[in-house]
Amino acid sequence: MKKLLLSCFVAMGFAAAAQVTTTNIAVNMTSPTANATVTPGVAVPITVEITNNGTTALTTSDSLLLFFSLNGNVIQGQGGPLIALVRQNIAVNATYTANVNLTFNSIAASAAANFCSNVIHISATDTDSTNNSSCASVNLIQGTVSSNDAYVSVFQNASFFSNGMLNLNLSGLVRNEMVTAEVLNIAGQVVMTQTVQANDGVIKTEVPVNAASGLMLYRITNSRGEVLATEKFMAH
Repeated sequence: MKKLLLSCFVAMGFAAAAQVTTTNIAVNMTSPTANATVTPGVAVPITVEITNNGTTALTTSDSLLLFFSLNGNVIQGQGGPLIALVRQNIAVNATYTANVNLTFNSIAASAAANFCSNVIHISATDTDSTNNSSCASVNLIQGTVSSNDAYVSVFQNASFFSNGMLNLNLSGLVRNEMVTAEVLNIAGQVVMTQTVQANDGVIKTEVPVNAASGLMLYRITNSRGEVLATEKFMAH
């Protein structure tokens, strides 16, 4: 794997002042699982649970760096390590789930490799750095698609409700995966379900919401049953 291209929706602005100086971040990678196959040109869905085990809540001013490694070597991009910047409100003992797609367009040789997702706080001291990585042994399949590049995309949800329509605006999905959007009322009853297929990892469509006025919640899940996003909105 020679060159890598970073395609990430987050800006790499590392200068933001952090709210905490001491933290304890724990990482659990639930995808890929052990013995998963990594094939050139096929997106690898990466799901990483980031838990705040520290004593202070993390805010959007706290910058967490999510990066990846194979056999202990950090995967490099054109300008340095292939990195996603995570800025989220994570309360004490709470967990944030990051969904990332990583695609290799070239793999030099078939082999078993130790794939790891790693998270660090850019400006805080971690009191326990032993839980900053989570790994799984994966099977690399030799091959080349069109170049020696790879790219990473991070899931982004910019969906919103307006004029009786749930406007689905999603990116960073697996290329052609199916995504289910549900709308629930405050009693937890599902009032609308729509399944949509991504086009090159992107979904932009309108879904009518035929429901009474009031507080609602939409929930978006992928084809593996993982909840990608939930958000409240006011139907009217």
